[in-house]
Amino acid sequence: MRTQRGFTLIAVIWFAALVLTATLATHGLVGVVRHRLAHHRAELAASSMAVSGADYAQAMLASRRWSSPHSFTSPDLARGGFFQVEIQGGTVRSTGVFGPARVTVVRRLP
Repeated sequence: MRTQRGFTLIAVIWFAALVLTATLATHGLVGVVRHRLAHHRAELAASSMAVSGADYAQAMLASRRWSSPHSFTSPDLARGGFFQVEIQGGTVRSTGVFGPARVTVVRRLP
């Protein structure tokens, strides 16, 4: 009796289907990870903008250039972020915006 060497057509088709499924799953996973990283990066930038706005407002109040109540919106930065500051009733409310993300920081004045 003669034995066959090599793979059968069914084995090759199953292996190709397995490779195709793994490739599509990996591609989908990479897309999800990229989206989450972009969203996290935007939230981090918006948070930094909000903190910067609050620091700026406190510095302007300390130097007596601003008085309460006051509101200020920074110019748009090169990458599309800005912050809005409102000073009212002994609090500084700063909102940082970067792309789709928006973060608000509220601080009490000393």
